[in-house]
Amino acid sequence: MLYNLTTHAEFKNRLIEGGVTATEFQLAWEAFNQARDRITTELMSKSKSELRISSGLTKDRGVRRILHYMEKVFTLGDSVILEPLGSVDGAPTSQTEAISRMVAKTDQARLDKYAANNKKIREDMERAINNPQTLDDFRRLLRLKGVNALSDEQLARYDELSGEEEENRINRANGAAVVNSIDMPEGVKLNLIEGRHEKRKCAVWVVQISQRVDRAVYDELNARAKMLGGYYSNYIRSQAGFQFLDKEMAERFMVLATGENHDRSDILQEMEERRVERRADRLKDGSERIMARAEEAMSRDRLDNTRRRAAMAAAAEQSAREEAYLADVMDAIADRMRACAARWLSKVKAATETMALLTLLHNSRYEAEKIKDRNGAYERSFRQTNSADIRHAPYPWPSLHVSPLEELATALADRKGHKASATKVMKMVKAARAKGQVIIRPTSHEEADFFADFAKAGIESQNGRHPAEMIERSMETYKRITRIGLTSPEMMRCALRELTDMLPALQSPDPIKEAERALVGVPIPGFFPTTPELGGEVVEYLGVEGDGEGVTFLEPEAGKCDLAVCVRGAFPKAKITCVEIVPMLVKIGRMKGFDVREADFLQWEPEDKFDRVVMNPPFENGADMIHIRRAYEMLKPRGRLVAIMANRETEDFRSWRERIGGMLINVVEGAFQRAERSTGVTVRMILLEKADAAPAGVTFEKRVLKAAA
Repeated sequence: MLYNLTTHAEFKNRLIEGGVTATEFQLAWEAFNQARDRITTELMSKSKSELRISSGLTKDRGVRRILHYMEKVFTLGDSVILEPLGSVDGAPTSQTEAISRMVAKTDQARLDKYAANNKKIREDMERAINNPQTLDDFRRLLRLKGVNALSDEQLARYDELSGEEEENRINRANGAAVVNSIDMPEGVKLNLIEGRHEKRKCAVWVVQISQRVDRAVYDELNARAKMLGGYYSNYIRSQAGFQFLDKEMAERFMVLATGENHDRSDILQEMEERRVERRADRLKDGSERIMARAEEAMSRDRLDNTRRRAAMAAAAEQSAREEAYLADVMDAIADRMRACAARWLSKVKAATETMALLTLLHNSRYEAEKIKDRNGAYERSFRQTNSADIRHAPYPWPSLHVSPLEELATALADRKGHKASATKVMKMVKAARAKGQVIIRPTSHEEADFFADFAKAGIESQNGRHPAEMIERSMETYKRITRIGLTSPEMMRCALRELTDMLPALQSPDPIKEAERALVGVPIPGFFPTTPELGGEVVEYLGVEGDGEGVTFLEPEAGKCDLAVCVRGAFPKAKITCVEIVPMLVKIGRMKGFDVREADFLQWEPEDKFDRVVMNPPFENGADMIHIRRAYEMLKPRGRLVAIMANRETEDFRSWRERIGGMLINVVEGAFQRAERSTGVTVRMILLEKADAAPAGVTFEKRVLKAAA
């Protein structure tokens, strides 16, 4: 039988499938040993990449390792027992000799059992790939295909199973559910008396010891008392002993002295429920304070008439929106806690921890959007994080820059008790820099705890305080996440999924306010927006009753439609048409919900005339008088026009105004000094009414409320 790499692979497959007899198995072993040199030569003729030999091994050593694994095929998965020094009589001294003895003893039953075991492994693997159910199934699939092979639902199920396993491990490490009994010294008895707690003004149950005991026994008793919710106190000498607020707990404690163990699962559950309730109360209190601060900031008046002021106002309002969102999230978590529905978020108790969770959500969305964009570009969006993003959430292992680590290691190098730590950190820094890296990332809690202790030692040292504080800031998110019990990536993802189910709607910036602030600093000739105060005065003279139903309004040269906003506020059912030529202003007016015609007003022809016209036309070079006369032509008979204009008139305009009976209402000084676009011009308001086919020169009753200066 010619034995080579190809025939070995075929033999191995037949062996796994159960197609090899005991005789064939023994003959194959003999053939392999006879062809060992030929196989070695065949292997040496191939490159390291073809043989998949790692870069850390020489080719000669890699070939020997391949031969070793080829031999192991004939062990059928059993361990090889040998005695290389020959200290045991008859024991094999080499792997080849040991395998030869195993092959000689192999019968058909052993081969069939090996094939059956392999069949079961293949079936388990197939089930794990197609429909994983248990944690072992998921781990097989992850080893074979990686995490990307899991659907979002499968990954969520795997995280739940893995998180529960980690949680159980932590619970076992933190404290047993069963309290073991105590071996009490002979003659020592426990007595139960009722006392009073002076601070809480309630009854307490005190278990007293009949005589003094050794320190070791006292420590055992004190530890058991704490496990049952009690504590030792001698504040009142007559009540000195182990005190409990619940008589049942005191009686359970006394049972321990009788030699009986006690199950305290119910106690642990009650204690945890009380802790969760306290955390929920803290979250509620914190959310109320933050929301009050956010609402006060949002309602504050801010100047935004310059680019710098507009940017500062936008930043302040965005900060207030983020605070309000944080308060809403804290409130939602607290509600879930009180409803006993916070499975993974039950240990959250502060705004800083909630912010850490929101940061992780943001990071998961950021990573998901980077993956979608092949160029790695990222555009900030205000969309809500969804469950599909959670798989991309990186665990917040600290990212520590080598410079503060090196500075702190130098500061602590000669400090007693920290020399070994400083030397270890300095080696890490040098190794990172040798690889061209400037960031060191611990990937285990042991490593992270080491750096946390190292930074703490630096804070206690005056020389290393500054770099130590930099290291601590780099570890803030990690500490907050581990403090709420999320000690693994799987537990973290479970918590983030739970959080996404309760997230409130995002409060995005007001698009109208953003568009208006984008105008700041943009030169627009003749554009001076009407202030709400001035607009309110205009509305007073319109002479419209009720809600304005059926009344048509026109605002020419509308700008941002500020006058139209005042009209709509006073007469919500009025039909308002605006005319504006600047595209940016047209867009804002339409965002406010108005019918804005993009046109030059002097060239625009309306489909019909209007009952009322309100206007704040441009003032330059007498343009206001031209626009007013044009707007007057668009009034229906008995219609009314109220306009804001510069405090000057040409002789021709005055003659025309007086002929049609127009009135000067009042003169306003400094009307635009504190406006979005300030100017010191003095303005006047005029009122014109179109008579019902009245002859020229006929005027209506004068109602001048404020005399012109």
